Amino acid sequence: MTSRRTIALGMGFAVIATVLSLSDRAPGMVDRIGSALVDGWRRVEIALAIDVEREAIPWTDDVLGHLVLWGGGMVVLGLALRHRHRAGRLAVALFGASLALEVLQALVTASRSLSLADISANAFGIIAGLTVVTAVDLLSSTRSPAQPY
Repeated sequence: MTSRRTIALGMGFAVIATVLSLSDRAPGMVDRIGSALVDGWRRVEIALAIDVEREAIPWTDDVLGHLVLWGGGMVVLGLALRHRHRAGRLAVALFGASLALEVLQALVTASRSLSLADISANAFGIIAGLTVVTAVDLLSSTRSPAQPY
């Protein structure tokens, strides 16, 4: 990946993470998206005659959003930058960025606050993403073109 594409990818993730973290409207938007997804899933349940106990699902929509945002960011950036930077260092940098955005929520927004649950979800998402990046690195190193199968 060229350095321009890598920079654009990094900047794109930074913009998305910043807007979602600092926007006072983001929680409402995430709730509406979550409701639409749940309604769609209920239609699938009815059509297939299956029943899922939602009370048994341990995470809220907000926690899942944090996991997906930061875990997805780790996977995308980790795979894009794996030949230039160590994935562990990138994970630490992403966690630092997530902490900074959480602190900024309390300082610059009217309706958002610092949340330990959000910080934990960010960390778990980054760890899950780091696991994916590490697994891809291990699998790609064991199947390099120079080695016979």
